[in-house]
Amino acid sequence: MDHPVTSHAHFVAPTASSSPDMKMPSILIVDDHPANLLAFEAVLGPLGHHIVTASSGQEALKQLRSGDFALVLLDVQMPGLDGFETASLIQAHSPTGRIPIIFITAASQDIEQVMKGYSHGAVDYLLKPVDPDILRSKVAVFVELFEKGELIKAQEALLRQRERERLEREGARTLAESEERYRSLVLATAHIVWTADRQGHVMVNSPSWMAFTGQSAEEHRGLGWLEAVHPDDRDEAKRRWVECVKSHEPYGIEYRLRRQGGAHAFMSVRAVPVFDRDGTVREWIGASTDITDRKTAERERELLYARERHAREAAQEAVQVRDDFLSVASHELNTPLTPLKLQLGLLRRETDPARIASRLDTIERQIDRFGELVTRLLDVSRIAAGRLALEPEALNLTAAMRDIAARFAPEAAANGCELRLSVEDGIVGWFDRVRMDQVLANLVSNAMKYGQGGPVDLCLEVSDGLVHIRVRDHGIGIEPQLQARIFERFERAASVRHYGGFGLGLWIVRQIVEASGGHIVVESTPGKGATFSVDLPLRSRAIRC
Repeated sequence: MDHPVTSHAHFVAPTASSSPDMKMPSILIVDDHPANLLAFEAVLGPLGHHIVTASSGQEALKQLRSGDFALVLLDVQMPGLDGFETASLIQAHSPTGRIPIIFITAASQDIEQVMKGYSHGAVDYLLKPVDPDILRSKVAVFVELFEKGELIKAQEALLRQRERERLEREGARTLAESEERYRSLVLATAHIVWTADRQGHVMVNSPSWMAFTGQSAEEHRGLGWLEAVHPDDRDEAKRRWVECVKSHEPYGIEYRLRRQGGAHAFMSVRAVPVFDRDGTVREWIGASTDITDRKTAERERELLYARERHAREAAQEAVQVRDDFLSVASHELNTPLTPLKLQLGLLRRETDPARIASRLDTIERQIDRFGELVTRLLDVSRIAAGRLALEPEALNLTAAMRDIAARFAPEAAANGCELRLSVEDGIVGWFDRVRMDQVLANLVSNAMKYGQGGPVDLCLEVSDGLVHIRVRDHGIGIEPQLQARIFERFERAASVRHYGGFGLGLWIVRQIVEASGGHIVVESTPGKGATFSVDLPLRSRAIRC
């Protein structure tokens, strides 16, 4: 979002006639480049506000001591005191309270620092080059808030001045008459104004306050106003009110107040004590402002920043995953090429027909492995683009499982691994023949890779219209925190240094299984092997994954 939404509480815009003592809003622009200062002055000039410039953090602090400012535009990167240090000093030494600060930064990588700067008083930030319309819009919002605050101060001062003049002019009137006249002034104002006695018990509410809450003055008398405060804010509102009444310090707080109809609105509440001539507190006068729009804007801005941060972290993680994958892919694709070149070199010098046939078999296996690696990469692309179609047909799963066991038998024997087959006869389902072979081959290959030469159990059975496939190894097992992640792209349960592979096999298996209407899970105890379980309906649909 471009700028905070302005509040639409019960305020009247300040005018020269209604508030003659109100100060003209001043804006302080801090930048160490004169050209930037001139550019900001040119952009903000049409607003008609008093603009003060400073070329350093030290000069900005001097300017702030000489007057009140509605807003500070503060460059982040400055020699000497940088923007964050200057902001911290501004808020620490400001005699008038927290001054809104908009950071101006020239680089997007400063955003993390700018977000931390909110604790120093920043309310927003802009990136250079600054869009003039956005800058004017944001400045107008904070100047309007400043003017509303000044208006409340001026009205409070006017009420006190009128009361003093009345007492001087009509000193013979009793205190009761004075209170009645003052009460009438409160009732006549259009703002949300309320009064309380010296003990802090609410005495009178203005009509605008009662219209806002939908409750009568009697319901708010004493501490009854707390009932309208949101339960989560009630204790703090009461605690601070009691403390201020006791210490005679001005009361300032933000809390949620139930408006007419039941919804809660965010309110900014301020109250000051009214003193008699002898210095004792006679009563309190307070003003409440609806700031719901401002709070909504702040929440939306925080959500936006959070989304930006999460997107940036996701992008950084994606780049890291890509780099890791490219490294692994380079290694894996080169692995079959080395023995392939070696066998070709030996083949050129070979004359024995039997040895030539053996070397050709080895070359063929390496070519097949290379082809499998390329196929996996293509499958990733097809799945990501939604182009991996399933073409179901009648498939004898019993025969398919036995064929897989026979195909892997030589490799298993070479690794000292026993393939133990337990299948029901005659299991026929409706599946994509090529993809189902890919699922079984990946699961068996995975079990042999991590099985550390132990037996691999292959089980196939049917119950309740579902095909149950179980592939179990007795190897290294999988840590609990990794059991969900191994079905994601480029994830693996063991170091790539000791176990090769792209980290794609189980991800592709899951895509095919889920596209076939089934699901896959793993059960494992570290050091005691792993069991992969696939459950599939006997009839799957032709869909794309």
